[in-house]
Amino acid sequence: MATNNKKKELSREELEIFRKKQSMQAMYFNRFLMIRYFTAVLFFMAIYWTYLNFVSSHWMIVFSVAAVVLSVMATLQLFTAYSTREPNIKWVKLFYNITPIAIPVLMILICIFNPSVIMPFLTGNMTSRIVMLCFLAIFELMAIACRIRIIQIESKTDKQYQRILQLSKYNKL
Repeated sequence: MATNNKKKELSREELEIFRKKQSMQAMYFNRFLMIRYFTAVLFFMAIYWTYLNFVSSHWMIVFSVAAVVLSVMATLQLFTAYSTREPNIKWVKLFYNITPIAIPVLMILICIFNPSVIMPFLTGNMTSRIVMLCFLAIFELMAIACRIRIIQIESKTDKQYQRILQLSKYNKL
């Protein structure tokens, strides 16, 4: 009878160790939380832009398809990062090196040319230009914030990493 209780305690300890390891793994994965969500937003925006360019047989479909491909690669890398503590994020870095450059270029093109030339869902009036410029400005700020976050994660200066270190000392993992 005593050996049976000892087995239950041992399995509880193993379960506790497993839970702690899973918690640590989730904390590593959550370092990329903001980047994952914003990449998903940009992915769906690129799909919408590609669809509208396809329907209107617009020449900007080349750029919108490139945006979809880059965002798909970045999204896949971010969602498969759960299995490793230090994931390979080369596509994510490439995506966030290009995006903060591409958005201001789009903003300049919208200001110079008729906005419907760049994005077929826009009309040529000033209101649609202002609305799209505001959206692009918000996207630019978020892309810069994600780029800064990537730099912090790579240099291990992010707050989440400091919490991970504290928890690993506490859990003795």
